[in-house]
Amino acid sequence: SGPSRLPMNCKADITFVDVSIPMLKEAQNRYATTDYYINARSVALPLAAESFDFVFCSQLLSHLTDEECIRSLYEMFRILAPEGALLVVDSHKPSRGIANSNEQIQVRQSIDGRCWRVYKRYRATNWFKESLPMEVNHLYEGRFLFSLLWKK
Repeated sequence: SGPSRLPMNCKADITFVDVSIPMLKEAQNRYATTDYYINARSVALPLAAESFDFVFCSQLLSHLTDEECIRSLYEMFRILAPEGALLVVDSHKPSRGIANSNEQIQVRQSIDGRCWRVYKRYRATNWFKESLPMEVNHLYEGRFLFSLLWKK
């Protein structure tokens, strides 16, 4: 779920999943139209197989190790209904102002001044194509973000 970047007038049945209780509360504040807020890790989704027509994953995979990323994507495919689609949006490595490594710990600061550290692992889109047996149906690579779409 994270900060939830869905249209505010979305009419679909939505289920939010996040490992972070504060992020689920943020989603609940933004989208009070659903009762489905699940506290879980993406590597082990407590959801029935083939139960979702569409899965949207935004800004999650760059916070996971390679193994967790692959496990999470397999879980997302597991819950997709036949003919379902998975859309992933995540960060590219910025071109400047950041260490040369694809892995790093970043310090974030909230509006109220609290700081925390987050793990970031930048991956090129070809990493997904090479690491997963599922064929990518659509690929977009922007300056800072990329998106990948898989259809079951």
